[in-house]
Amino acid sequence: MNNRHLVSLSLSLLLAFLALGGCAASVGDGAGDDWYGSSSATSTELALESSSGKVEHTFLRGESLAIEAPIGNLVPSTVYLAEVVSRGMVISATEVFTNLTGGVPFSTVMHDVGEEGAVIAGDTLEIRLIDDGGDLAAATTVDMFAPPALQIPGINIQEIRPPHIFASDASGAPQNAFAVGGEGGDEVRGPVHVSGDGFPAVAAGSYVDFYVAVDSDDWIGRDLPTSGDADHIVGPVEVAVQDDGTLVPTALFTPDLGHVGIYDILVDVNQDGIFDRNLAASSKDGADGLGRVGFTIQYSEAWMRARTSRHVLANMAFDSHGRTGTWANDYMEGESVFLYLNPPVMHQYHFAATKHIVTHQDFDTFWNDPAMIDESCGGVPFEMLSQRSLEVRTQRGCTNTSPTCFGTIDLPEDVPAPGEEPPPVVEEELATFDVVFDRDGDGCYDIGEDLLDVMSGNAGGGLVSADEFRALPQEDRVGFRIHRR
Repeated sequence: MNNRHLVSLSLSLLLAFLALGGCAASVGDGAGDDWYGSSSATSTELALESSSGKVEHTFLRGESLAIEAPIGNLVPSTVYLAEVVSRGMVISATEVFTNLTGGVPFSTVMHDVGEEGAVIAGDTLEIRLIDDGGDLAAATTVDMFAPPALQIPGINIQEIRPPHIFASDASGAPQNAFAVGGEGGDEVRGPVHVSGDGFPAVAAGSYVDFYVAVDSDDWIGRDLPTSGDADHIVGPVEVAVQDDGTLVPTALFTPDLGHVGIYDILVDVNQDGIFDRNLAASSKDGADGLGRVGFTIQYSEAWMRARTSRHVLANMAFDSHGRTGTWANDYMEGESVFLYLNPPVMHQYHFAATKHIVTHQDFDTFWNDPAMIDESCGGVPFEMLSQRSLEVRTQRGCTNTSPTCFGTIDLPEDVPAPGEEPPPVVEEELATFDVVFDRDGDGCYDIGEDLLDVMSGNAGGGLVSADEFRALPQEDRVGFRIHRR
């Protein structure tokens, strides 16, 4: 199959409710909740879906877009550029790559569409895949939708929808990430504000209650968290709704180093202490983060640079394309390996990186050895390290996209030379790998700039200092392991 020609592709474009704000194109996590239904593209070959599985013809501002393709529709082991185009302008561009069977694993291509102002209600988006020769491999279109600022039953819409709310700065600009610790820099700092519109007429000129809570994908029907609950951060905070159904940006809380993590913002429109979606037509409660993350609190660059060790060590090997998975360090041959960094995204939070899986190297004698630094790039070169599968390729993408699938890793078979006896069967054989997120794409590991996964002892995804890393048993000082079946 020649990927320089348009191929008949049955891409499934999923509205990803599990991704954070993207570095490539848009910021600010909008509502995008379950009631918005799903979207079908204008092409019969391409389809859009949301978590509800319903088929509509538009999708709502604030939703995030991901793609996947079934087996055999594209050239195997090939990188494609996924573009989202509005009014003739590319508003998002990220790389996706096919697996050994010519399919595209679940890959987020744009977050929070429309929050950044490049797309407005009524616009048509084109989603397209471009091959390495610059030719079109597949494309589809879908229309953008947004509810009115003030929802009036029987006039604007047939049914009242949840209001559209999002984390913002004091100016009302959408923000997905707030930095804590250290001084200086141009990162977004607290306090965390809430902004929004689309409130129902019954709330206009009145008050609603806001809560900040530890992230959860499902709040519907639950009591809203209050002081003393494990997932409570702040609330209820009473906020005035303007007569036109909008909010004046309102501060909810100021985070500190103890708040590094992921959170949701919830609004209780009728102030009954329950997150309601089954109310009559008068109102429904809203969330920034239902089914995904609302916003993150992350270490600032200044805080990172002040650490005794400048290595940015984090566990990144993951076992699922969804946030409900776990950081995993042991895989059986043939299982899929994903990479995931949130939370926390650290060091100027969101940025694009070239992601490498390479054969494991000792931390002290390779990654941390001054003698290994190549003057041409100022870091420890790793491009020459062998990669054990055609499917394990470098890939350029955002640090905070939903987990990146690098596909399965197959261990090479030991083939005897002519006349030699075959090697004895080993019940279990290990292959070990490290992960590098190369920030500037120079093919070198730059201490304090790039991200490195060389640890298997920590089950979570947080930062680990060099001292904490060296306290791990030797067998856990590796990115991840593949076991032969």
